[in-house]
Amino acid sequence: MKVLSKPKFPVIDRIAFEKISDDRRLIVIADAYDGKYIVDAMDDFLTAAAGGNVERIRIQAGKKGNEPVKEMHVEAGGFADLVVYVGHNGLMDNTLPDVPAKLHEQNPKQAAVLACVSAKYFEQLLRRAGSEPLILTTGLMAPEAYTLDPILTGKLQGLTAKEIHEAVSQAYNKYQKTGISAARRLFTYPGKSTNLKRQKKR
Repeated sequence: MKVLSKPKFPVIDRIAFEKISDDRRLIVIADAYDGKYIVDAMDDFLTAAAGGNVERIRIQAGKKGNEPVKEMHVEAGGFADLVVYVGHNGLMDNTLPDVPAKLHEQNPKQAAVLACVSAKYFEQLLRRAGSEPLILTTGLMAPEAYTLDPILTGKLQGLTAKEIHEAVSQAYNKYQKTGISAARRLFTYPGKSTNLKRQKKR
């Protein structure tokens, strides 16, 4: 897939790709930010989670073989089904000037943050934005693509948060060799967080 709509700085690169499973199709728009502007990246992410930063992105899509390439538009940002932040947890070093609250009912229903200790820093901000945290982290981690893939695949296949958590843990252990128990502790989701809190109270 080719992106025809150019992003605005500090986004320095944008790609689009799709995942297909049976009759379901997932289109992913991925933006890469200039590292100096990490505060802008986090602000854009949380604003999108609240339903802002809506962008209609024009892409060129086509299948293999002799089928023609066609143009299409993707509603991204605040109208996406899922928004994900992948990278350094800039909230460990910076404070955002203003954290957006939920802007409308069509905002992304779920969000994930693949960054160090993201549950501590992002969970309440995402809830304020009106977006349910799908996968967060409890410790230091390497935010690499093999961790994002099972989230997207699980979303496409309609898996539960628990099932996606297991798939993410398995993928992380495969590449980082942490041991599956450690990987399962590293990643968390809302239901798991609640169960852990209940166990501690007992």
